[in-house]
Amino acid sequence: DHVVDDATDVTVCFSADVEDQDDLVVPAKVKGTDPGIDVAVVAVELSDIPEEVLSQLKIAVLGSSDNIKVGQTAITIGNTLGWGLTVTSGIVAAVNVEIEIEGHTWTEFETDGAANQGQSGGPVLNKNGEVIGIFNAGATAGDNVGYAVPISTAIPVLQELINRKTRDALDDYGYMGVTVAAVSDEASSMYDIPQGAYVYSVEEGSAADKAGLEKGDVITKFDGVTISTRDSLLKQITYYAPGETVELTIQRPDGNKYREET
Repeated sequence: DHVVDDATDVTVCFSADVEDQDDLVVPAKVKGTDPGIDVAVVAVELSDIPEEVLSQLKIAVLGSSDNIKVGQTAITIGNTLGWGLTVTSGIVAAVNVEIEIEGHTWTEFETDGAANQGQSGGPVLNKNGEVIGIFNAGATAGDNVGYAVPISTAIPVLQELINRKTRDALDDYGYMGVTVAAVSDEASSMYDIPQGAYVYSVEEGSAADKAGLEKGDVITKFDGVTISTRDSLLKQITYYAPGETVELTIQRPDGNKYREET
């Protein structure tokens, strides 16, 4: 997710043996993201991929991360420093590691292969060539400390995102009728407020008002997409035309805790 976050134009560069290198680069669209586990799905039209390239492409085989063990082979494919296809080899150094980056906390596994900028989004493979994780972070405080989203965590989210309608951002998009604020890390920790878009006010007679949203609600999903910040909600709205109906998941204050509603 953090690779395509805030992107206005996305392209995909395939790896194949062709004379014209421009044939390897095709336009893509962000189909859906989930910042909660830092994954995204991008889509390309098959008709945009030259036949010479398409005939050489191989489908990655997804494995399982449920039973990975420390010491197992972990091979990471990436795009180190943006210089092109790179491969680093290592082992699974630790499992069930909690890391926190910019307010997000993820439970991932650690590898000891070279962790370089540009590898985010690359697959981590076992010795059989099966994908067991998606590389997403490196620790700058140490050498060769990388982290990956376990593939068993990612698969159900990816399946949901893949089945979504591919949308384009609109110039004339709808609005909900709410003023939303960011939930700071301090507020989330101190008052146990869920991560999401905090509803500060609701416009009378608006769609949000008619749907029953109230001040104090925290929007955590918009049409199935995880909302972790105010900005992620505002970005999602730009893909929906006036008059469309979407399902929201919210966390509503209920005494000293929150309850989930749709």
